Amino acid sequence: MDEQRIVSVIFDKTQPDPTISNVNDGLALLKQHDCDFVVSLGGGSPHDCAKGVVLPISQTAICLLFGQIS
Repeated sequence: MDEQRIVSVIFDKTQPDPTISNVNDGLALLKQHDCDFVVSLGGGSPHDCAKGVVLPISQTAICLLFGQIS
């Protein structure tokens, strides 16, 4: 990613069986750095946490797309 000049941020605080607090920490990092996408690496817990992080963002985008949020 560095070769392509893609700036990245690493969230490495995922716990086994991630909690809401864990997901909120990841979401805060995503918003703080104005990330365009999330890449999840590892086993089930990192993937579960990543899904929890992107869900609020993706749901808002879907609602905006269909005009449900003004």
